[in-house]
Amino acid sequence: MPTLNPYLGFDNNCEEAFNFYKSVFGGEFSFIQRFKDTSSEARQAMSLNENENEKIMHMALPIGNNGVLMGSDTPESMGKSRTGNAISVSILADNKEQADTYFKGLSQGGINTMPMADAFWGSYFGMCTDKFGINWMISYDPKQKIERVVHFEIQADDIERAKKFYGDVFEWQFPKWMEDPVYWGIITAPMGSGSHGIDGGLLQRPTKAPEAMQGTNAFVCTVVVRNFDETAKKIEKAGGKVAMPKMAVLGMAWQGYFIDTEGNTFGIHEPDKNAK
Repeated sequence: MPTLNPYLGFDNNCEEAFNFYKSVFGGEFSFIQRFKDTSSEARQAMSLNENENEKIMHMALPIGNNGVLMGSDTPESMGKSRTGNAISVSILADNKEQADTYFKGLSQGGINTMPMADAFWGSYFGMCTDKFGINWMISYDPKQKIERVVHFEIQADDIERAKKFYGDVFEWQFPKWMEDPVYWGIITAPMGSGSHGIDGGLLQRPTKAPEAMQGTNAFVCTVVVRNFDETAKKIEKAGGKVAMPKMAVLGMAWQGYFIDTEGNTFGIHEPDKNAK
């Protein structure tokens, strides 16, 4: 099923708005780019004024398990951003208390359009317009299932070596999320791409890695790939090793397991209904 990511336009107050949203939802910004960070050709094409260089070209705030709130300032050359329009941002909370917290935070200084209450279709639901003129729909569905894997972690002896390995093989990105202790995020797909899956974290291994060919006291993650053989070649070129060779999951896929440069086991999976 496609993933919908809202994109919000602002009249020179995008950064202020996103700091407000961060205060409501928590988390950290996954991407911030100002107009001054673009090429001179791009700035010239947008006919930017000098006072617009510090404004936001793109900003992203992950919310919940898979959602991403994105936005930017609108340059004068592209016309003024009109607030209070017919577009609403819908957010599904994990529980009733969280829904109330979101509603209270977002409606502060704004307009309480529809108070939180049990709706006839079975959800706990409310609507408001925040102080920036953005319309929000907040809901909690008591029938939704949330007990699922939403995050993974990779431990490494050499952080930079691990980042290079997974960057070369899968093109993952590694923003720094914490300074003390150092903790790197793992972004498995570009923001707003609509790709399904989960993101993770990369951290320094606290103890010695298990010996080769030993069992592992951990979940083993599997990555879906378009071509098993091509990905296997990239893994070995990047310094990985085969743990369990390619095998057919009859009528479903090709599966195999590898060991990364840090001694961690992971799998790759190519869907193929003709696998046998």
